[in-house]
Amino acid sequence: MRGVLRSMALMAAVAVNWPAAALDLEEAYALAKQADAAYRAVEAQTQAQEEGVAVARARLLPQVGAVGSIGKLWVERRFGGRRFPVSPSDSWSWSVNLKQPLYRPNEWESYRQAQALSESAKARLLDESALLFQRVAKAYLGVLDADAQLKVAESDVARYQTALRQAEEAFRRGQGTRIEIEEAKARLDAARAQLLASQGQLEIAERALTLLIGREVVAAALKDLAERHTLSQAILAKPASEWVEEAKRVNLALDALRKEVIAAQHKVKQQLAGHKPTLDLVAGYQQSRSESQITLEQQFKTASVNLQATLPLFSGFGVSASVRQAQALLRQAELELEQKTRELEQAVLDAYTKVRFGQSQVLALEQALRSAEQAVVGTRKGVLAGTRNNVDVLNAEQAAAEVRAKRIDAVYQLLGSIVEMLVAVSKPPEEAISWLAGASGPSYGLESN
Repeated sequence: MRGVLRSMALMAAVAVNWPAAALDLEEAYALAKQADAAYRAVEAQTQAQEEGVAVARARLLPQVGAVGSIGKLWVERRFGGRRFPVSPSDSWSWSVNLKQPLYRPNEWESYRQAQALSESAKARLLDESALLFQRVAKAYLGVLDADAQLKVAESDVARYQTALRQAEEAFRRGQGTRIEIEEAKARLDAARAQLLASQGQLEIAERALTLLIGREVVAAALKDLAERHTLSQAILAKPASEWVEEAKRVNLALDALRKEVIAAQHKVKQQLAGHKPTLDLVAGYQQSRSESQITLEQQFKTASVNLQATLPLFSGFGVSASVRQAQALLRQAELELEQKTRELEQAVLDAYTKVRFGQSQVLALEQALRSAEQAVVGTRKGVLAGTRNNVDVLNAEQAAAEVRAKRIDAVYQLLGSIVEMLVAVSKPPEEAISWLAGASGPSYGLESN
């Protein structure tokens, strides 16, 4: 009864909260992009790096400034031992100055470094979107798995309730035994306990997806993806070595680290440029006016154009230290890229292995479920023939239910491994979603990238 009431409550919640359509994986991913703080933080970091390019470029463009002043002068004059009264005078001046860098190797390398960091940030944002898709997909599959397990538990409770009523009725007619009643009660109690555990697991799974997408989730509103586990066939059609090579070529996290290595190389060049001279074009124009008792309304107009060269001579060994620091950071970036490449290879091989064994496990459990269901049929026939009893039927039904639950869990675990593989080879989330939703053809487009 509790399971029936829960199902009715879920249906009512769906009718109230989701009047338009069920929540599919594509919509869940779109909501998560708006709600997930980790993704939005990377998005903000990407924007900051893009502005860093503009900041670095500005140091290579003309710098123009204007200065103006107005005031009074008080002049005290002494002549021939006589002191004349202090007389005030007015003055003003303004000037416009322009500086155009001509040869600034350090600024050019800083600009190239900013460009590399911006490209790295863009790659990291795409990688973060793929990781977000993976989190959403696994949380989505977790809800579907928990909901399917709950349905199995509810079916078990209903079946054992029926078995208990039949055992009690048979006992009243003198055709059953007290042992059969007690056995049915024991199975029913165990099934109810499992039902409670399944309800708790479903609530946890729903809450995890709710927090991720920022909207209330009801399991009954989700579109099921269980049949899409056959996508594993397309993945296993290619050997693992080819997937590893493809991942090394297109993985976004690796691409981001490669860009960071380039940025570190430009950083080294920037610090080395600290030993080099710089050359600027400097131009200015100034007007001023002042007057005194000697000079009345004296005005000046001055224009100048200069080439200004600067040669660094000694900076307390700071430039040399900066070069060594930049070289160490470059080595760090190169080692991080090497380590990430190894981790990616391991991740692809692990995901491929999970898909391979997951597919085999699903096939094996499907065969086991057919055998278990056939055993239930045979046991029931044995009861009619007098060679089996109701306890044997309960045992056979319980074995079939356990295999059914394992098969459901194996299907969703396989789907999760498929998602891991798609993310490892940096498949765009939109493509991965379309494949999981069944919008693509038989090969699911996995051969192209």
